[in-house]
Amino acid sequence: MLQIVQYKNGPFTLSTDPALVQVDRVCEFLARSYWANTRDRATIIKSLEHSLCFSLFHEQTQIGLARVVTDGATFAYLCDVFIDEEFRGQGLGKWLVKCIL
Repeated sequence: MLQIVQYKNGPFTLSTDPALVQVDRVCEFLARSYWANTRDRATIIKSLEHSLCFSLFHEQTQIGLARVVTDGATFAYLCDVFIDEEFRGQGLGKWLVKCIL
């Protein structure tokens, strides 16, 4: 069973609550990425539903995501890591990965 965790860092919150994922924002960013720009919306949604997602928020707006594909015991694969361009250079990506680890 998934345990929801949250971390705070000033105005930033990191959460594993799947209900908080802002699917439109995630799809918008992945459409601009070089690694996922050919994925359709249905595929992105399915990938989010079947992964442990770490959503990064500035106040109420999702500004980042990291998706972990895992068996919950021995294997984890980190993918689809992004920080919104407007918020890069503040160490948020490092903080995101540190929280995941």
